[in-house]
Amino acid sequence: MKGSKEKYNLRSKAESPSSSEEEDISGPSTDISPQLAISKHSLMQRRFSTANSISEFPFNKKRVRVLSSEDKVSEVHFGGILYWMSRDARVQDNWALLFAQRLALKFELPLLIIFCITPQDANITKRQYEFLLSGLEELEHELHELSIPLYLCFGSTACCLTEFVRLHEISAVVCDFSP
Repeated sequence: MKGSKEKYNLRSKAESPSSSEEEDISGPSTDISPQLAISKHSLMQRRFSTANSISEFPFNKKRVRVLSSEDKVSEVHFGGILYWMSRDARVQDNWALLFAQRLALKFELPLLIIFCITPQDANITKRQYEFLLSGLEELEHELHELSIPLYLCFGSTACCLTEFVRLHEISAVVCDFSP
């Protein structure tokens, strides 16, 4: 079984324990090779090499479906483009957010994000709720760096969303798909 230990060892040969030492493989290791680490900077560089701007990105239109009878962005309302975040609570690799950003840039409107915490969320455990809130806090910090506001709404999604759209004169709402 010695061969199988080495197969999954992420440490370099110099860091491997000597034959007199027993390697503890019972738990996860935080020792990751520097070659495997991807920095936020290198990730951003790879994305910039794909396109300089979201408006130039080769977006797959098959990923978008218009769900309302209105198939155009409202030119009457100037409150912005609202991204209703539900499934993909992240900034990176979020196709719906990219599409909302693209609309906001195209129509020169602000981009806003809303996340609804619903009465159904009352059924989750305290641990799950704390995980959700800490993730939303981390998300808010990342969005703040991008000057994109995140709004939290507590209550029925239908009521919260409708009221938010009315109060902020939202031009279009973009949402995630749900499995």
